[in-house]
Amino acid sequence: MNNERLKIFLLIVLVFLFSITALAQQELFKILTYSGKVYGCTLPSQNWHQIHIGESLNRNYRIRLDKNSYTALMYKDGRTMELLSEGTFDIPELERNINETKKSVTQKFANFVAQEIIKDKSVKKEMKTIAAVVRVKPNHIECAIPAFTKIMDSAIKLSWYSYPQSAQYVLSILNSDGALIYMDLVNDTIYTLNSSSLNLSKDIAYKWFIADKNNSQVTSDTNTVIFLSDEIKYSIIDTLKLINDEMGPNITPFNLLALAGFYENNDLNNYALEQFERVHVLAPQSEEYKKLFAKFLLKNKLFVRTAELLQDNNKEQ
Repeated sequence: MNNERLKIFLLIVLVFLFSITALAQQELFKILTYSGKVYGCTLPSQNWHQIHIGESLNRNYRIRLDKNSYTALMYKDGRTMELLSEGTFDIPELERNINETKKSVTQKFANFVAQEIIKDKSVKKEMKTIAAVVRVKPNHIECAIPAFTKIMDSAIKLSWYSYPQSAQYVLSILNSDGALIYMDLVNDTIYTLNSSSLNLSKDIAYKWFIADKNNSQVTSDTNTVIFLSDEIKYSIIDTLKLINDEMGPNITPFNLLALAGFYENNDLNNYALEQFERVHVLAPQSEEYKKLFAKFLLKNKLFVRTAELLQDNNKEQ
């Protein structure tokens, strides 16, 4: 009888120890991206190693950031967390911090960004292909704003890249039926299109393109802009206010990516582009953020900007 009790006791101890070990080894966070010098180690070891993307972090893990470094983590439930300051952080401490954080509108879009980072594996190769095409494309004027965008303002700055030997450009505006409603001669590569002065209707798609004044075969793609009505605009502004209130002064790469995701989700691609540019300035070494940026650029036919991003990438490597 005593032997039976001893066996049961030992079994309980083994189950308990197994449970403790399994709990310690459970993945709590995953590395999404980093910039600068970020290291990790598994306790009780003090052997620090350079972290890698996708690395799993359990309860025994410790992470260290040197000066001017940054990393973004994804928690097991899909929420995200950023480490922005120099120092050493234990994973249980980070778990407590994230569980004390309230769920928010910003986090909703941040979660979407995190999932995009995890599943996105092919953009870098595609970037190289597009960059090669851009360099040899003849008789084509490349636009510098998204090919399709909705606008909350009453005016938009249309912009494009200068074409060799082109001194003047002709801007053409078409209505939703494809009829020409406006033309203007432009000496620059920027033109402010004002919906009020041209009496353009709200929530209607207008097409625009650029051509060389002296050679109509040198032309851009046809792009689309929609000026939003106050009714639609105010509903977007209400959500934007929530996001900005949640972010406060805490301007981080992931917050800006969440904002870019919100804009892109509402086809406000011009505003999304601004946020991606800000992210690239804040975390220029993050390969994952560059891939997200490149994916956005390719989707919006901004091939020259994609090539520039690739060139920056090659210089850093």
